Order: sequence, then C-alpha cells, then structure tokens
Amino acid sequence: MALRAAELLDEQGISATVLNVSTIKPLDTAAIAAAVASTGFAVSIEEHNITGGLGSAAAEVIAEQGHGRLARIGLPDTFVDRGGDYLGLLTEYGVSVDAIIAATRTLLRRSD
Repeated sequence: MALRAAELLDEQGISATVLNVSTIKPLDTAAIAAAVASTGFAVSIEEHNITGGLGSAAAEVIAEQGHGRLARIGLPDTFVDRGGDYLGLLTEYGVSVDAIIAATRTLLRRSD
C-alpha cells in the first residue's frame, strides 16, 4: 500500500520516501529522524492496532528530535466485531492507499 500510494503521489507531483521498518526493536531511529528532517512530517502505516506500534515509536523519535508532525494509519484501538477478507477489513478500518494519500495531503497542507 505504501509503495502504491507513493506511486500515485508521484503522479501528482508529490515525491514520497518509503521506509520499510520491519522491526520496532531495534528501531532505525536515524532513518526516521532523517526522513522527518527532510520533509517535516511522516505517515506511519501498520496492519495492526495503532496503539504501541510503529506510529508510537515514530512519535517518540519525532518528539525527541524536537520538530515534525506524524499521521498514523492503522487499526483503531477497538473491538473488531465482524469478519471478512484481509484487505476488506483493513480498508474498513481505515488502512488503505486512499487513506495514506489523504493523510499525506493533509500534512502537506499544514506545512504551507
């Protein structure tokens, strides 16, 4: 999803960097800090509960850096009361290419 969102943003003249953060520990804080330093913000995307995951770890890096904004895309901290296919459930709970693009555009507007 992140790569597809980056492709679509590029077609709209918006360059995006995609970091593959495969582990929270150890966390590549230098890569996150560098990306936020160059753009002023980050969008974290995770396929699980948003609480205590990548977005939370990225928020710590941004706070320690002293500047930057963050939008977190992930499952809300709520009980999932229905079943469905994997991509359908992700989309239903707000994890989608469209959500990534919308979050990026919102952060870009705030930086103007």
